[in-house]
Amino acid sequence: MKLIIISNKGGVMIVCLCAGVNDRTIRTAIDGGSKNVKAVGSCTGAGTHCGSCCTDLRRMLQEEERPVNAKGAPQPMVLRR
Repeated sequence: MKLIIISNKGGVMIVCLCAGVNDRTIRTAIDGGSKNVKAVGSCTGAGTHCGSCCTDLRRMLQEEERPVNAKGAPQPMVLRR
């Protein structure tokens, strides 16, 4: 079972319910050099239990790799299966 909780106060999203890891913690790990799901898991514990959040972790990693346009906005992302 996958549960994503969004708080209206502060905009925090729980990405990994098993480890209680939110999106800010994951983005901090990515900004700190984590380049794949295993590395994010080593830093945060996310994705190391049931694995249902691994798709979200991959998406967050891909978002961080997207180039930005001249205005600094991320380019549209194309998802491939």
